[in-house]
Amino acid sequence: MLGVLSRGKYHNGEFIIRQGELGSTLFMLLEGAAMATNSGTNGTKVLAQYTPGSCFGEMALLTEGRRLANVLAVGDCEVRAALPA
Repeated sequence: MLGVLSRGKYHNGEFIIRQGELGSTLFMLLEGAAMATNSGTNGTKVLAQYTPGSCFGEMALLTEGRRLANVLAVGDCEVRAALPA
């Protein structure tokens, strides 16, 4: 079950999620755009692009594990973060 909801604003190029960090938050993109990337030995690969209404970060929320990708703001954006109750 999800509990506390908070809003956050990010500017172009800012990390919303960093690959490798422990995660326990689900994000919903309210305004703007964001992009998921994965950095590995073969460089950086774009995994997904998000538009308003998209959710991301759910895998770490479900597994209580480390983030598998970066999510960066593309332009200015606003998200709502949900923490487990």
